[in-house]
Amino acid sequence: MFFARFAKQREKQTSVHHVPDGMRLYAIGDLHGQRDLLTRLMAVIEADNAARSSASVQMIFLGDFIDRGAHSADLVKIFSKAAPLDNLVFLRGNHEQILIDVLEGDIDAAMLWPKIGGIATLESFGVDVNAQDLTDPHEMIACARSAIPERVQTWLKELPFSHAVGNYYFVHAGIRPGKKLSSQDPYDQLWIRKEFTQSKRRHGAIVVHGHTVNAQGAIVSPNRVAIDTGAYKTGRLSAVMLEGNAQVILEVHAPELISRRAQEGVANKTSASTGSASNPDGPVSDSKTVSPPDPSLPTKTDKTDATAAVKSRLAGASIWSIISAAATQLSTFAIFVILARLLQPSDFGMVAFAAIFIDLSRSVVLGGIPEALIQRTRWEDDVALTAFWINVFSALGFVVLISGMCLAALAWGLGQLTALVVIALSGSLVVDALRAVQEARLRRDFAYRALAARTVGATVLGGAIGVACALAGLGVWALVINRLAVSVFQTAIIWNAVPFVPRLRMVRAEVRPLMAYGTHVLTSRLVGQMNGRLPEFIIGLTAGAAALGMYRVGSRSLNFLVQTLINPIQSTALSAFSRLESKDAAGRAYSRFTQLCGAFTFPAFLGAAVISEDFIDVFFGEKWHASALIMTILAFAVVSSTLLQFFQPAMQGIGRPKAGISTELVKLASGAVIVGGLSFFGAAAAAAGDTIRRYVTLPESFRMLKRELGLTSDRLIKGISPPLLCAIAMAGVLLIGKLTVLADFSPPLRLAVLLATGAILYPVTMLVFARGFLRDILQSVESAFPPFLTKRIRWLVGPGKTR
Repeated sequence: MFFARFAKQREKQTSVHHVPDGMRLYAIGDLHGQRDLLTRLMAVIEADNAARSSASVQMIFLGDFIDRGAHSADLVKIFSKAAPLDNLVFLRGNHEQILIDVLEGDIDAAMLWPKIGGIATLESFGVDVNAQDLTDPHEMIACARSAIPERVQTWLKELPFSHAVGNYYFVHAGIRPGKKLSSQDPYDQLWIRKEFTQSKRRHGAIVVHGHTVNAQGAIVSPNRVAIDTGAYKTGRLSAVMLEGNAQVILEVHAPELISRRAQEGVANKTSASTGSASNPDGPVSDSKTVSPPDPSLPTKTDKTDATAAVKSRLAGASIWSIISAAATQLSTFAIFVILARLLQPSDFGMVAFAAIFIDLSRSVVLGGIPEALIQRTRWEDDVALTAFWINVFSALGFVVLISGMCLAALAWGLGQLTALVVIALSGSLVVDALRAVQEARLRRDFAYRALAARTVGATVLGGAIGVACALAGLGVWALVINRLAVSVFQTAIIWNAVPFVPRLRMVRAEVRPLMAYGTHVLTSRLVGQMNGRLPEFIIGLTAGAAALGMYRVGSRSLNFLVQTLINPIQSTALSAFSRLESKDAAGRAYSRFTQLCGAFTFPAFLGAAVISEDFIDVFFGEKWHASALIMTILAFAVVSSTLLQFFQPAMQGIGRPKAGISTELVKLASGAVIVGGLSFFGAAAAAAGDTIRRYVTLPESFRMLKRELGLTSDRLIKGISPPLLCAIAMAGVLLIGKLTVLADFSPPLRLAVLLATGAILYPVTMLVFARGFLRDILQSVESAFPPFLTKRIRWLVGPGKTR
């Protein structure tokens, strides 16, 4: 019932994206006399249209056909002849309006027009601008009236201000927020800027507009689509294809095709003599939202711009992803601690054993389909719908399968509580599948800030419910209820945030490509997860539930650091690798990822190895003391984990998901032998086996990295050496202090002193001995921080090299 009401509400909110069935729209941004760029863009549009199913096509030009470029006359002559055709719509722009005012004798308009490119328009109509005194507004008016054909003048004056199709509203500049579309002022439709572009409110339709230049690419947001990319200045001309609920940006970027006046000196002389004026088209925005590059025009400039944009967006995405993970993990870890104090090791081990099957099942259910969507160059709703239903049907199938197996176990009297826990947790598979596509959309668009806020909100709500259940004495079921509540809240919140409403539609032709890519990702991920959960599975089988409980507490304490520091950066990595266009760029990104990750993980894990005893005693209690040794042993795997944490996202991002499978299989086989053999000696021995096998398999991973990304082991190890050496020095000082000066302190006080000392000692050591490393990292992430904070960090680390 809840989801039925929720779906109806979302359908009402997102219906604004709808184009009537059987129609396909192409809207084209400001041209400003760029005939050659339009010719190139039309070829792209024709190819896009030919690749799609048959539909009634309509093209909408958003105004500003004239001024600045050398071919303004050519464009308006062609457009005025084509106007009677039903499938072409030409809207009025502010530049056309100024010309109309000039033709009607407006003195102010005649004085303004030369300052905004009007000289180029007159010249394109054959006017000898050197023979005219165009500083005189009366002569300007007379010249325009005589040069521009009557038919073109009539056509200009009949241009509409807006056009609506389905739930899209096309206009040159924008609309006045809060005002009905039917009551909009033409002046706003031609000139409005910040009041519209900065508004987040819904307008009753998605507004498609130009006017405000976004030099790096078109902008697609929930309430508007902006496609003026400054063609006359940047050589980037953009359009948007709209069909059903799909929004696809098409563009060409060819600065060499920019057409300017042959006599630029005339324009300069005229501007100087008439005085300066503000640019009515406004400043060129430095928006970081970059549309997909035209694959038919790969230029060095395109690749450089794309890489820089990915780098900038990735920095912010990583920071917000870390914030989200920190808040999420703090909540879940608090629940974990409470449950650990309420449950016995054997009970805790039983729940951990049950969770292994649910987590592995989740990987199979999602099947790598969200990653397939992220990796695609374009987002198309038909493909997303197909992915959505694949995931949902898979989840339902697994719930039935898992429930049947557990009911069979109950009938035989085997593991009754464990079976009930697994059945209850299996419900989260369906709930998670319901939001997987929407999360993929946010990740693909680097919207990690929005994702972070929603994840934190869901975690806090679910965490509060879990804590209440734990305090009420529900024990094991508190953890079950917590996981289900968080999953439901996350799904509800994300559905409300992403403009995607599932419909009963699957495109059969898209199933195979999605499944093919997803299967490779699934295989790699499943083997990777089996690697990660292998020690728990083996310990549960060989050493029993109590030993597994001890191992779970020790490993979960470290996993808190992994989930907080590594996984957030890893989750942004696929989005980044998918946008990079060369092997070298992907290799550099991989190296940077490991350096950024190591700066956090090395001090955290090596510090955890030192404080493990006090940490376990203070947070979990003395009954879990044996988990401290497990925590220390597992912490020493940090170097291997950091070096290889981004291997799978890199392979998926460059379209080579199969490349990592052999590496994971080597890890799985070695783990089965080493961990399986040592597990008979207890949980600590199994932990040692897990750490050993991570280093044993490093050579195979290095070989794959060199083959796929051109990265050598020497380069990677050298890159992480500064933070690693500083972290080792910090851990050494902490260990000496723990064994000497702090030996007689109480565990809580000793833990507090060690944490405070490490928090100060490591940054100071980095500033003294690894300042160059910090400067290099800062250049990669500074765009994620406010300017005032960036300045203070720069002051600490010193000026960096200019890139």
